[in-house]
Amino acid sequence: MDHFPVFSHLLKPIISVKRLNEVPYDNKGFSGFDKRAGFEEGELANGLFVGNGSLVRRNPSMYASFFQSWWYWGLLHECLRQPVEIDDFFEPGPDGYEILTTKHLERELRQWAERLQNMNPDNARFCIKIATETMARVKFLLKLLTGWIEKAPRMIDALNKQFWLLNGPTILPNDLELSICALGYALDFTVKAVSTELGLSGSIRDEWPTPPGLIHTLEYQGFCRSDFQHFHGTYGFVIALMAVILPGLNRGGDHSKCTPVNQITSSPTTTYENILSTVVTARTCCPRKPGTICWK
Repeated sequence: MDHFPVFSHLLKPIISVKRLNEVPYDNKGFSGFDKRAGFEEGELANGLFVGNGSLVRRNPSMYASFFQSWWYWGLLHECLRQPVEIDDFFEPGPDGYEILTTKHLERELRQWAERLQNMNPDNARFCIKIATETMARVKFLLKLLTGWIEKAPRMIDALNKQFWLLNGPTILPNDLELSICALGYALDFTVKAVSTELGLSGSIRDEWPTPPGLIHTLEYQGFCRSDFQHFHGTYGFVIALMAVILPGLNRGGDHSKCTPVNQITSSPTTTYENILSTVVTARTCCPRKPGTICWK
C-alpha cells in the first residue's frame, strides 16, 4: 500500500499483506497460470467460482496463495508485458513473515507508461487492450468469489453454507483482496492516463470494487451505513482507505436502524476537494456531537 504516499505510513500497521508461497508464481504470464500451477478447470469453473464447495479438495490456504500469484503477480506481469522482480515487492515483517510493499510500483508503472508512449499507436492500443481485458477478467472472478463469501450466512444449502463460512476467509483473506484491488486501481489509473494522453479510445468503464472487508471495517469503526455510498465508485476505494485511518472522518452513534442508500456516480466535474467535502459533511442520519470520534 506504499503507493498511496500521503498516508502509507499510517496504513502499514493496519494492513499487512503476507507473502504466500504454497503456489509460487512462475513469471510466465497471466494466461494459463491456473493450468501450469496444476489447478483443474473443474475445481475452479465448476467449483469455487460457482459457489460449489463440494469440488474443493485442497487446503484453503493453497487457494489464497494461488490467487495471490495469479491475480496479483500474473496481472502485473500481463500489464507490464514483462516478468516481475517479485522479491522487490517484499520486505521483512515484524513477525518474521515477508510483507508486501509497493514502494517500487510507481517506478514500474512510470516505465510502463513510457514504453506505451514510445510505441506506435497500434502497438500501444494492443498492449492497452491486453491490460484492460486481463483486469476485466480478474475483476469478474474476484467479484464472483467475494460474492460467495458474502452470501455464505444466507445460503440455504447447509453443506455449502458451512464450507464458505469456515473456509471463505482463508481462501480469499481480506488483506489479499484489498491488495489486489489496490494494484488494479493503480493499473487502471495508468491505463486511463496513457489512453487519454495518446488519444486512444476504449478506456475502462468498470471500476475496481471497494472490498467488502474494508466496508465491514468501516462499519465496525462506527461509520453509518447511509454513508457507504461514498465508498464506492471512481474515488470510493481511496476514500474508504482514508476513512479507515483518519479518525476525523469517523463518527459514532446508534446505526442499528440505518440502511445504505444508492451509490453516487462520478462526473467529469467531480474533484478531489468536492468528494472529500461530501464525505465530511454528509449527515443523512445519526448526527454526531461536535468533536466526537468513534474508534471501536
